[in-house]
Amino acid sequence: MRFLTMGLTFVLGSTLWAGGSVVGNGGGFGLCPDQNYYSYDYLFTYNHSYGSEIKVNSTDESLKVILETLRRYQEPLAEDLNIFINELFSRRGLKYRWLTRSPLPLVQSVIIDQMLPASCKKIQAILFFQPLETIAPSRYYVDLNLLFEVQAQSGGSLQVSYLLIHEWLWNYFPSSQSLELAKFNRLLHSKIFHTLEADSYQKMRPNLKLRSLPYYEPEH
Repeated sequence: MRFLTMGLTFVLGSTLWAGGSVVGNGGGFGLCPDQNYYSYDYLFTYNHSYGSEIKVNSTDESLKVILETLRRYQEPLAEDLNIFINELFSRRGLKYRWLTRSPLPLVQSVIIDQMLPASCKKIQAILFFQPLETIAPSRYYVDLNLLFEVQAQSGGSLQVSYLLIHEWLWNYFPSSQSLELAKFNRLLHSKIFHTLEADSYQKMRPNLKLRSLPYYEPEH
């Protein structure tokens, strides 16, 4: 996977909201008063207890370090993250398939509106579609232009890593647990995560279960 050099072609058509898939999730950033982009999970857990984040030079490095540590802790879902990383931004992925669109329509979410700082503007980065067919790959529409822009800002590699790990984790969290997902994402990006003993990690690990269909849970 080469994040900085990968380019894709978006295929126009009605399959964005049809064709055997249902809208499952929309990941994004908050554009805040300092004119920097911050992932939703980063903003939702700003007042956290995990200490500082791990320092990385690229999004690729961040994802790789998280994967290696999960393997060291014998996390059973680590190899699925490995597949997610290897198929990242590939339009031919066997399990995770990506297409591009810029800009993406904004997903309305009461949860995001409640937890996002009022001073930050919602910016859509990814739309996720759950296939109704159990053997079909998950589908992601991504605004690569936006990701390149975020990548270029100070600390942007980390923010993109937060976004991508968020998308992977949504396979294992119900939509009612947005904050729990954000907290676990914050842990994965912290320095302390990489210094734990395996049994300590297991005690902190949430109960991750593969979602059952339907993925989409309408908001009330």
